Amino acid sequence: MITDWIVRWRTLDERFASASEALDRWERLDALGREPELLEASAEGAAPAAREVGGEEAAGEPSRQP
Repeated sequence: MITDWIVRWRTLDERFASASEALDRWERLDALGREPELLEASAEGAAPAAREVGGEEAAGEPSRQP
């Protein structure tokens, strides 16, 4: 079974292939006070509307990438 990692905040779900990527995203959102959730889900059971990208850009905030 393939596992996806989902970081959920506000109304967005961001899907990641690895736990380390998801945890990194969760930490960045938590530092911004976004109160994210970290979820583990099988790829078969993951919601088709889950987004691979989004984040601050989708919420109308500037990107903080180096």
